[in-house]
Amino acid sequence: MKRLIAFCVVLAACSKKQDMVPDGAGAADLHFSKDTLCVREKDYTNVNNSGKGMVMLYAVPAVHQLNLSYSEPTGKVHFSYRGVRLSDSKPFVVAADSSGLFCSVDTPGVYHVDFYLMDQLGRVMNRTLVVNCAGGVKPVADLQYELVNPSTDNWLYYFNAAGSRQPYGLISSFNYIINGQLQVINRPMLKWYFHDRGPQQVSFWVVDDLGISSDTLNYSIMVP
Repeated sequence: MKRLIAFCVVLAACSKKQDMVPDGAGAADLHFSKDTLCVREKDYTNVNNSGKGMVMLYAVPAVHQLNLSYSEPTGKVHFSYRGVRLSDSKPFVVAADSSGLFCSVDTPGVYHVDFYLMDQLGRVMNRTLVVNCAGGVKPVADLQYELVNPSTDNWLYYFNAAGSRQPYGLISSFNYIINGQLQVINRPMLKWYFHDRGPQQVSFWVVDDLGISSDTLNYSIMVP
């Protein structure tokens, strides 16, 4: 009789434990906002600027993110979460069901990074993120200009460099040499008065957030 009661207690305990696991519970799901992430070489500070090196990682359900880890054999690819560098093969803790991881790479190349997610039953879900790192990517300068108020002694021109771009980061400065005068500004629009007729020499280039300069554009603007 005692053995029968003990057996019933064990069965009841097992039944309660099983109730904690939903019927038909599937393995955790893990995926990325993009399968291939494009970054620049040695872009270690961009996480505080444009976020271009960011990839969103989604885990379902959210509680499984306590068991996330990644593996990258070369040691050249790095990830950080909220400004904290993560370690290869060590589980990390993030919040909610989606998290932004910032990626930086030491040298150009194409890398494959394996991410792992373990659920509460010990089942492991694996996804591979491709990281394409470009080296020395220069920003591209673009400049448009127009005469806005013709006069007899002052000609106002608008210079618009909004088309300048850095696909992997930000433009930090817009640089002009106008008739030998250097002008460095942090916005794409510039107003400039010319006081003489005839050709006016303008050179223009941009510098990105890693200090890389674009090619220089040269213009000879004919003031009527």
